[in-house]
Amino acid sequence: GSRSQYAHSQRISMKHAQAGDLMWRPGHISMYLGVDGAILQSGRTGRSVELHVMDKRILSWTRFANPIA
Repeated sequence: GSRSQYAHSQRISMKHAQAGDLMWRPGHISMYLGVDGAILQSGRTGRSVELHVMDKRILSWTRFANPIA
């Protein structure tokens, strides 16, 4: 699940996040696109991936990670 994806990635600060990095919070993972707060995510298993704007209210408990470092 999302915890495993985050656990196998290198943690980074939001300040250093780049397009393609992961955004993790308990039970959910998104991909940061690096432009205007844009992210890719799916609401749940089996749903399509959708383009969204990052909800700044959740940033205090969101962690960023580089999945290929």
